[in-house]
Amino acid sequence: GGYTKNTSQWLVLAVIIISIGIRLTVYGNLKLSVATRDTASYIASSEVDLLSWKAFTSYRPYTTNLVYKIFTPIDGYRNRAISDGDSGTVKRKRDRGAEDIVFFQSIVSIIGWSCLAWIFSSRLKNGVIKIISVMIIMLFGFTPQIADWDSVLSSESLSISLFIISYAILIWLAFMHHDNATNRAKKILGFIIFLAILFFWIFTRDINTYSLIFLIPFILGLYIIPRFRKTKFLLFASLSTLSLFILGVISAGERSLWKLTLANVWVSDILPFPNNVEYFMDRGMPEYGSPEYSEWFNKDAPAAYMQFLMSHPAYTIYKFLREMGGAL
Repeated sequence: GGYTKNTSQWLVLAVIIISIGIRLTVYGNLKLSVATRDTASYIASSEVDLLSWKAFTSYRPYTTNLVYKIFTPIDGYRNRAISDGDSGTVKRKRDRGAEDIVFFQSIVSIIGWSCLAWIFSSRLKNGVIKIISVMIIMLFGFTPQIADWDSVLSSESLSISLFIISYAILIWLAFMHHDNATNRAKKILGFIIFLAILFFWIFTRDINTYSLIFLIPFILGLYIIPRFRKTKFLLFASLSTLSLFILGVISAGERSLWKLTLANVWVSDILPFPNNVEYFMDRGMPEYGSPEYSEWFNKDAPAAYMQFLMSHPAYTIYKFLREMGGAL
């Protein structure tokens, strides 16, 4: 039995290493970047003081501000060619500063999918199923629909990768508690890492903040399982997540980008559907296009939309997956 288990673990590691090797070679030079029409706003937003509250309320969220600040070249960024996704024009260039960002995004992506494959497969008992699960996870993570985002100077790549890493750590933590593991220090360290990754994921894209609406009830729901009832970990985890959610909502509310983002949501997801329009009109929304509508939108739309997300979980989950860069 021990031999079989060790053999399967080595095979899992081999599959992961081979997959990483393919990822590093098939997609060409990892330092070739794709600049979009939004790239300039990420660069400009990152010029704020990272230790000030303004770093959380500038045009772009904190995580991208941090990344673009760290990799700022002495001579400044240079983007020679702007790609237009709508027209299908994609130009991959090696530009000053940008090459370090896209290389970093690729490495974080590789680490994320490899961690998920290793942690998920480690909980499976059947050796064959272990290998198959790792192959599926690595194949999915390195498909062009996801991997291509790693070369784009935007927030999609980090949003996907940080979500995958936090999900992998959450699986590991859940089984640590389920198995009554006695290593308290390892649990605490794992939870600190999880919260840190979750923090950076939340402040990659505003939509990520609202998805926490479902994580908090999920964590508290584990109290239904008798084995979890004696631990204070879940309560602390839910309170920490709630704190990050509040911080994210306040940050997004003070960022000027929210009006444009929410206006786009209204055009694509609310106005075309009579049932959705009726939902908001029942909560005081005036007729679209009227002077009263603009006043209501600026003042009450964020809170109303939050209620809408909470009362329409299927839509919220669908939107979250759709906003994961259009990759899922």
